[in-house]
Amino acid sequence: PHGKLAKRKVRICVGGHRAKPGLHYDPDNVYAPTLSHRSRRLLLVLASTYNLKPYNTDAVGAFLQSDSDPQRAIYVYPVPGTLPSDHKQNEWLLKLNADVYGLRTASASWIAKLKSIIEPLGWNQSRIDPSIYIHTITKSLLGVYIDDITMYTHDYKTAESLFKPISEQLEFTKLIPGVSSLGFIKMEHPAANAPATFLIKFVPGKFHATKAHAGPIGSFTTICRAPGIRDGTMRP
Repeated sequence: PHGKLAKRKVRICVGGHRAKPGLHYDPDNVYAPTLSHRSRRLLLVLASTYNLKPYNTDAVGAFLQSDSDPQRAIYVYPVPGTLPSDHKQNEWLLKLNADVYGLRTASASWIAKLKSIIEPLGWNQSRIDPSIYIHTITKSLLGVYIDDITMYTHDYKTAESLFKPISEQLEFTKLIPGVSSLGFIKMEHPAANAPATFLIKFVPGKFHATKAHAGPIGSFTTICRAPGIRDGTMRP
């Protein structure tokens, strides 16, 4: 607000548009369900009907928390200036340890990772919309919009108890009561003295800062000497 630089932020993205189906990724494993507008309205109706309150959180560096395909090693050319000083730029490649931003499978890998963690905790995927999960024991709902997650429960204590085992395995921002990043907010109507759901305009202006990774390259890549495979690499 005072015209001063608060921080510097950089993200290395891979040129996934150069990836070759069957070589760099499985073409049948790129679909990632995303919450539709119709499903959002359904969640709001259910929340208003059963007096559920929204609690919102964001995954920190979501794609970097997913698991890469162990059967497909992907190497990329490093961005100039990211290698240690004793490594020559044209002699080294980066082996991806995670589905970083830019890969065609990044979204699908993240959703698969999230699903593998929340389903054993009692969350059942909806057959109507795979982006909605239902916790039958607590009668709670979960809406997944890529890395934005909104949980609908009866109270904050329940939301915390459901969120804790998930946050122990994946890194999320703090659970925030009352606001949904999907563009909706649920509040008490002052006149009718009853819960009412309002549609608000979501202005993307504030984003949670991701935690810095170790080193200029980060923990999601490995420096490796890989001669003879440069024709199968992708440039960042």
